[in-house]
Amino acid sequence: MKKITLVLLAFVTLLSLNSCKDNVTPTGVNYVSFESSTFAFGVDIGSMNTRNITIYAANKVGIDRTVNVNVVTSGTTADAASYTVPTTVTIPANSNVGTLSVTVSDINIGAGKTIELAFGEQTGLFTGGNITLSVNQVCPTNEVTLRLTFDNWPEEAGYRLTDSSGATVESMSAGAFSSAPDGSDWSRVLCLADGTYTFTITDSYGDGGTAVQITTGSGVHSIAGNSYTSNSSVTFTLP
Repeated sequence: MKKITLVLLAFVTLLSLNSCKDNVTPTGVNYVSFESSTFAFGVDIGSMNTRNITIYAANKVGIDRTVNVNVVTSGTTADAASYTVPTTVTIPANSNVGTLSVTVSDINIGAGKTIELAFGEQTGLFTGGNITLSVNQVCPTNEVTLRLTFDNWPEEAGYRLTDSSGATVESMSAGAFSSAPDGSDWSRVLCLADGTYTFTITDSYGDGGTAVQITTGSGVHSIAGNSYTSNSSVTFTLP
């Protein structure tokens, strides 16, 4: 009986060792992956930005490794003219980390776009999943929201924004809003440096009507549509 027990114990031990061996992850596999499946990519309004995406390898080798990178068009909504993505990324010798530098310009970003990246197929290379860059506009200075509420003649409205020196930052002439529906709202986000600004609303017919609302980090500045005839101004300071 004692001999049978010893034999059974030896068999169970051998079986356990074989099971453990089956669960060991093999070392030395040529495997690479992106740092994550998603990446928040902010682009300064009216400018361009470069962001670094980290590439990880499962092991280190004594020579540089070049990995192919592709843009997945089916998962990309960004304008092709707005981004620059290298076709390869290098993982230096004796390292398991590489850096992919992607540049995106503020071209047709609007409410947000995506850029999906994948590793290209290479013999002997195992790869992780794709990464999706969520591209959005960001303001590095002061974000100001301008909202106009038209009367029944939006084609008469225009405006001018000037800085403290009197220089025009931007302007819209009468007729620019001809396609806007009567009584509709129009808005846009401005990105302005610190300083004092004057916003002037104009009416080409001389009977006013378009209301103005300017929202800054410190409050709301308004011009009522019935408070002027040809033009009216409001001054605000940032920040």
